[in-house]
Amino acid sequence: MTGLRAARRLSLWLLAGALAWVCAPEARAQQGPPAPPAPPEFPLPPDVPRPPVAEEPPYADRPSTRNPPPPLEPEGAVPRVGGPNVGWSVLLPSPLASSLTVSGGMVLAGTAGGTLHALHAGNGVELWRADVGAPVTGQPVVSGASVFAGTASGNVLALDAATGQRGQLARCGAAVTAPLATDGQRLVAITTSGQLKVFDVDGLLPRAQVQLSAPAALAPAIASGLVIVASAAGRVQAFDLERGLERWSYQLVGGVLGPMLVTASAPQRVHLGSAAGVIAALDVANGRERWRYSGHGAIQGLGAVTGRLVAASAGMTLVELDRETGARLGTTMLGGVPAGAPALCPAGAAVALEGGRVELLDAALRRVALVDLAGTFAGPPVAQGERVYIGLQQSVVYCLRF
Repeated sequence: MTGLRAARRLSLWLLAGALAWVCAPEARAQQGPPAPPAPPEFPLPPDVPRPPVAEEPPYADRPSTRNPPPPLEPEGAVPRVGGPNVGWSVLLPSPLASSLTVSGGMVLAGTAGGTLHALHAGNGVELWRADVGAPVTGQPVVSGASVFAGTASGNVLALDAATGQRGQLARCGAAVTAPLATDGQRLVAITTSGQLKVFDVDGLLPRAQVQLSAPAALAPAIASGLVIVASAAGRVQAFDLERGLERWSYQLVGGVLGPMLVTASAPQRVHLGSAAGVIAALDVANGRERWRYSGHGAIQGLGAVTGRLVAASAGMTLVELDRETGARLGTTMLGGVPAGAPALCPAGAAVALEGGRVELLDAALRRVALVDLAGTFAGPPVAQGERVYIGLQQSVVYCLRF
């Protein structure tokens, strides 16, 4: 009797469930179609086709949902330092070995790895690169359709400015230590052995050679058929470009720190600043001193624009002087000690400060921005239009905007 009762209860339970299913179509619609039958647990016969199985990628190639890999940085990209004054920045394959050169819409950067890079001045895109075989220790110069660069192996090379293809080569016998200089017809290089060498731009044929009394690590200046060189001890000499004969000499008190500045308009004058805080203006033709100014700290470098001479002083100041008379026009305090010569243009001025910062000023020399690049400068900034270009020894070239 017990088994019969259990069977009756089971039948009644099944009947109630069937009636509920038939009387509730809404519930069936919400449940959706019945689930497909479970696959058999026994092997299928060989003639039954198997469903395709997706292949599992190797473990190393599986995407990680917990720690996804960071996106790859495009080649040449570097982190921005932030702010509206940073235009672009490019990371080079090795540290910079000389100052930048800006000419013809391109930025030339020579590295310690023996490569010379031409970057588009507007966006930083690399136009070409050339392997010159040794560190580019002589700052490049541009003359016509050619780029000239000096190397630590003692060579001066000519390259096509449009493609970077190597052309003529001149051997100097020792490493080129100072920036190159050219007037479009002659090219001047100075070596670590103290030799000044003059070449024809066309073909790099030797023209003259001078043994200097003291090594000159500063950039030579060319004006009125003369090449003017200055030593760290303050000895200034002018030599004839054709035969290498000395035309005049001058001794600047305190030694020359920054590069010389030559005015293009007549009468041509060369301006120099010393570690003793002295600024002197000399006639290019005969070396006669026209005026002298003193009163501030060591002069790290000079810049000029529209009749004004601007000196960067170690006393954290910019001193404005009248270029013709040397009269002081004004003084501007800086946010740090200058690390080199200021770069001036009609839009304003840029000064590299010790500690990796660049101070940007407007045309009235009022501060616009202070940009921290957190590096060591490979040379002074170069201003062109409303942009400033500067390189770091940490292999980075920056373009800043006023």
